Amino acid sequence: MIDYFTPNETEASFYANHPVETTEDAKQAANKFLQMGIKNVIITLGEKGAASIDKDSVIKTPAPEVKAVDTTGAGDAFVGAFAYGLSSELSPQDAIKLAVDRASDSVTKPGTQISYSKQ
Repeated sequence: MIDYFTPNETEASFYANHPVETTEDAKQAANKFLQMGIKNVIITLGEKGAASIDKDSVIKTPAPEVKAVDTTGAGDAFVGAFAYGLSSELSPQDAIKLAVDRASDSVTKPGTQISYSKQ
């Protein structure tokens, strides 16, 4: 009954009991989740972006190069922006691009909530 599962690479490694360091690792871990009935898996890969995996494909969305100051809350920024994108009728892939962009921007400032605002 899960439409989207969005772990980061550490969480995906833990739940799949499989290391996730590359896109191929993400695909192998995601296949375990897909076999459990999850429809779509998006594994965030830090500065490498995100990998969106479903039963038919793997789509890598690269992250822009930024100078990371504090990565606290980047996953929350990703999920929030992804949900916003879907609710705004963006395609799932465009919502992922938005999420990667927002998460990348969030790490350029210290803190969590303050890093989500444009100044």
